[in-house]
Amino acid sequence: MTTYFECETCGETHEGLPDLVIPAPYHWNTIHIEEREKHGRLDGETCVIDDEDFFVRGVLLIPIAGEVVRIFDGCAVAMAGGAFLEPEAGAIGAASFCAFGDQ
Repeated sequence: MTTYFECETCGETHEGLPDLVIPAPYHWNTIHIEEREKHGRLDGETCVIDDEDFFVRGVLLIPIAGEVVRIFDGCAVAMAGGAFLEPEAGAIGAASFCAFGDQ
């Protein structure tokens, strides 16, 4: 059986299963909308809250037993401040299929 889905980003129909993405880490959504700019930043690859909580966008590849297809599940990975490095523009790689900070 072939599966199709309509992409929310480009509006086109694609064959297979859609990628699962999150627009922001849970912690970002606990900050009142009017306070977010004051307390942190959210962009395509990273999220920083109060210079204490650091997140990077990640993708988990989940194979489906007995199937050729795989599911890509977007996630936010929390990092300790000392391990968090600001990537240069484009250093992590362009993610044309989804953006971590699109809201």
